[in-house]
Amino acid sequence: MTLALAAGGVAAAAPGRANPPHVALVTESITGDCDPRDTTVTTTPEGLTATFTGLDTGSSTADTESYCHLTVRVQRPPGWTFTLSGARYTGQAAVGVGQRAYLDSTYHQLLAQPSPTPRRRAVFQQNDSGAWGLWQGLPAQESSCDGDTLLGFTAAMYVDRPQQGAASKLRLDRLQLRSRDFAWRRC
Repeated sequence: MTLALAAGGVAAAAPGRANPPHVALVTESITGDCDPRDTTVTTTPEGLTATFTGLDTGSSTADTESYCHLTVRVQRPPGWTFTLSGARYTGQAAVGVGQRAYLDSTYHQLLAQPSPTPRRRAVFQQNDSGAWGLWQGLPAQESSCDGDTLLGFTAAMYVDRPQQGAASKLRLDRLQLRSRDFAWRRC
């Protein structure tokens, strides 16, 4: 799936900065427990949204963890670099009494960054049941100026093993990259 952003579709440039004339976000791969057949990637000038169907953990006593990895290629004209400020994750939680559920998210520029950013861990407890949203702010790291950049996003979910009838379930519904979260500059 490709997202083509015309100059008007890219986030407004900061003072003293400009936007590239054309940017495309291309889904390269969807791996892990998120089945590509059950994952819909939609693109608009506002950004990219990956919607997952059935990506959850805690459905059974043996199902206590799952993960998903999405790789996105950022295509842009030569001579441009960007910094991505963050990504958004949303989902649902149902946490049993005395139980906890966890979402770990990481990001990295594949090939340019040897290891991912430190993981961001969200901990859900009983009073956190219901819809949730998580913003993963990213450290300022510019992409290279040499061609396309591959971005990797990983979300891992864990729930405590059920004990004495108390069980938990955590579901990931969406990952969003908004065009306004890309800061551009000429190299």
